[in-house]
Amino acid sequence: MNYYDLLGIEKNASADQIKSAFRTKARHTHPDAGGDPEDFKKLNEAYETLKDPSKRAEYDHVSSGAGRIHVNINGNPHNIFSNIFQDIHNVFGEETGPFASNRTYHRQNKNRDLSIEYTCRLEDTLQSQEKQVSVKHLSGERKLVQISIPVGAKDGQRIKYTGLGDTTMTQLTPGDLYVTIKIVKSNKFEVQGNHLYTDVTIDCFDAILGSTIQIQNLQGKTLNLIIPAGTQTGTQFSLKQQGLYEINNDKLRGNLVAKVHVKIPQNLTPDQLNMLRSIRENR
Repeated sequence: MNYYDLLGIEKNASADQIKSAFRTKARHTHPDAGGDPEDFKKLNEAYETLKDPSKRAEYDHVSSGAGRIHVNINGNPHNIFSNIFQDIHNVFGEETGPFASNRTYHRQNKNRDLSIEYTCRLEDTLQSQEKQVSVKHLSGERKLVQISIPVGAKDGQRIKYTGLGDTTMTQLTPGDLYVTIKIVKSNKFEVQGNHLYTDVTIDCFDAILGSTIQIQNLQGKTLNLIIPAGTQTGTQFSLKQQGLYEINNDKLRGNLVAKVHVKIPQNLTPDQLNMLRSIRENR
């Protein structure tokens, strides 16, 4: 792993360029932004090394191959000094002194985390869901796992399921599973937070005189909406507690907002037009 390539910078990059490159990359690779935790860990490792002048100098020295003697044993390259010191360290167990190991070895203590997407409809979020999903492990094997999708789940939400990740290495703790929620866009409702917005069209006479119309909520239930006399196009009416739920809270719910569009009737008869002219003149 080349730290400069990982950050996308040249070897002569300045400290400011290193910091800027890290921030740019981190915005896309951070786990909170949907990135892979391992990729972010590597990116952070590269930044912590290159931002420190002494660590960077040591890294540049080692990566250039200076001070090493390599031989091939059975076709595999070996660093003689590194192997000798490591063997002495293994025998005497010294953590300090002339034969202390000058390298940090990270032992993997769990299997890899896995990420999948789960797609559902907008109306599915009105109740919690228990679902079986297929997860592909690093071994290539697919396994079915049970996941719980909370009420009020939001599009793009990333949910962690501990222990449901990769299990390829049986001697290690299972990894975690990250599920990203994808909600199919509705052609009837627009989502803004926990509120739903929908368009309703009424006749101009209903707008003038007032009326009661019927609309359907997200579950398909018919609701009565009172249109007061003199309603103008663009007026919005809220039906309380008919929107989406807050995440993990089926007691806190948004509203269903109906936006009114007034339609002008066409093909009126001459008598009807004369009547309207008379009303206009009297006004």
